[in-house]
Amino acid sequence: MKILFSLFVSILAATAYGQSDLAQQMIEQANQQIVQQAALDDNQPPSYPWPRRHGRSDKPAFSPKSGGYSFPTLVTMKADVPKARIYYTTDGSLPTSNSKLYTGPILLDSTTQIRAISQEPHYSASKVVSGKYVITNI
Repeated sequence: MKILFSLFVSILAATAYGQSDLAQQMIEQANQQIVQQAALDDNQPPSYPWPRRHGRSDKPAFSPKSGGYSFPTLVTMKADVPKARIYYTTDGSLPTSNSKLYTGPILLDSTTQIRAISQEPHYSASKVVSGKYVITNI
């Protein structure tokens, strides 16, 4: 905390003497230190030292996008936050934290609807993302 206070005083001094570029560099350094400290603190989310999204996790993304395919397809899911877990269903039901945990690509060889949520530490589950993959096997 002493380091942040020192940076604050230095930023005020730099601003007072018309050195706005130096003040901006100091602000960026302070922001980096706040993020690093939050990553060390188990009681805070790893990448965000301040609340965001009203406590809701970001939705996961599917790749490739849902649609029609004429061959079996591997579907991957990704969450933007490294510590987020993705839970999914392939039977059309709504996913919960008790659903299958995503651990790697899913091979689809028939028409399937995937529904997924992501769950970050310290946040509630994301909204449900849904994708329907129509496999025609031509």
